[in-house]
Amino acid sequence: MYKRLFTPGEDPVGEHILVDGLPFLVKGVLPPHPRREGEGEAFNSTDAFYEWIGTVIHVPFETGAQMLFGTDQLNMIDVIVGDVSRIDETSAAIRDLMFRRHGREEYSVRNQATNVVAFKEVSSIHAALFGTIAAVALLVGGFGVMAVTLAAVSQRTREIGIRMAVGARRRDITAQFLVETAVATTLGGAVGTLLSVAGSPLLARLADAPVALPPWVVPGALVCAMSTGLLFGIAPAGRASRLDPVVALATD
Repeated sequence: MYKRLFTPGEDPVGEHILVDGLPFLVKGVLPPHPRREGEGEAFNSTDAFYEWIGTVIHVPFETGAQMLFGTDQLNMIDVIVGDVSRIDETSAAIRDLMFRRHGREEYSVRNQATNVVAFKEVSSIHAALFGTIAAVALLVGGFGVMAVTLAAVSQRTREIGIRMAVGARRRDITAQFLVETAVATTLGGAVGTLLSVAGSPLLARLADAPVALPPWVVPGALVCAMSTGLLFGIAPAGRASRLDPVVALATD
């Protein structure tokens, strides 16, 4: 489409480019998309989308109709609203104007606010779904930790009796097993988080979509893992602290 390419940093204003073999004078340059400037983004789009955005040009309507498209029939009109809170009002005004001018409604009026609402609803559903899956995973993992810790208490009954005989208090035994379960689950959470961060580029490549991990993901995952260990370690730790030292020492 283009016969003239401009290097980065070069000002094309006042120069000519060829569009479908026709010369056009460059009167201005669109600013880069906010994603490219680091100002944030409404949606996570692929690099191909932003590459396409960088190739869009605007020409006067009559010029485009006569020289490029061969028709003055429009298939879409974009309207930019300065005040986002008036999008619905503006949509209603456009619909009313079009109906008064054409006498029939053979078109549709859509606004990005509706798309954003729909996007947020889908995101909420996805968040609830993944949150439920994560909660079930933590629950299953917690019961696994509890079962392993209970087995460890049974195998270390004599060790617990010896500790109590030399002066260890119940809270010392409880703290010992809680720390052990918390350390084990925190290490497991750290390994899982590391694998997730390391695998995100591969996931982005397979899905052909950017994968963004917010800063709170790592500390949040570690806190959840530690909390799971502490919560499900309470019952085994309490059982260990209530053992009778005499009976525990007599256990083989």
